[in-house]
Amino acid sequence: HTRTHTHTENMSAGDTPAKEGEHDPQGHTGDVYGVVAYDNTRVISVSRDRTARIWNCEGNSLKTIKLYEPLCSVDVHVPNNLLACGLSSGGFYVAQNKNKDDAKLTRKNSRAGSIVRNNSNSRTKGSRDRSASSSGANSSSSSIDAGVGGGGSSSTGGLTGVSSVDISAISNSNSAPDFKPVCRCEKAHSMAITCLAILSSGRQLLTGSEDRTISLWTIEEPSVRLASLEGHTDKVEAVAVSPVCDSKESSYMYLVASASSDGSVRLWDLHVVDAAAAA
Repeated sequence: HTRTHTHTENMSAGDTPAKEGEHDPQGHTGDVYGVVAYDNTRVISVSRDRTARIWNCEGNSLKTIKLYEPLCSVDVHVPNNLLACGLSSGGFYVAQNKNKDDAKLTRKNSRAGSIVRNNSNSRTKGSRDRSASSSGANSSSSSIDAGVGGGGSSSTGGLTGVSSVDISAISNSNSAPDFKPVCRCEKAHSMAITCLAILSSGRQLLTGSEDRTISLWTIEEPSVRLASLEGHTDKVEAVAVSPVCDSKESSYMYLVASASSDGSVRLWDLHVVDAAAAA
């Protein structure tokens, strides 16, 4: 199932701004575009209805974070208690859990195992090429034409169930994180951010967009674009990143994978020099 819409709507003049973090027991009222496991007892979903919602595994809504435009993607970084959301305008929003007791529980539960284990089959074919454009970080890419079958449908509402959960070493909790804004970049891309990933250091953020590009940002200084990865000929639908090695104390190598509506998966070698770690 491939999204074909373009995220352009904003709040109408008659809409009343909601308080950020306001609790709402109802489910989403619009398409849900992203979901991520926050720990082994809770997940976070984001929606076109302009909300990020925190759920427990019983399907109860614990907290709602309300923003001013549709949310298109989500990721978390448990060690640094971070939540990142991609916005329909091409910007992104990063918040941090300031509830210390809840953050400690989250780290404990995350070490206990994986909430859901997904298995998928795909087939790949074709040749590899290398191309990339970057600024502030070194990168290179390989492209694989992926013939991946599949389908799906959108639905609205709440969390209806979770499978394959190992709860043997998990402390269940109905507490809710207290996320407070860390930064917001208003115009990181010219179109919606459809996917994002926080790097393992917790200091950089990778974003993929409908504008066909992938960008690397410093969370503490989101106005600075560290790298721009270009090569896809259609919108970027997914990104994944994994550390390869630490060449120096403040220098990191990452393997980045990106999937696009152009029918390809690209692999990128990304070298990041972390000035904050060196300081």
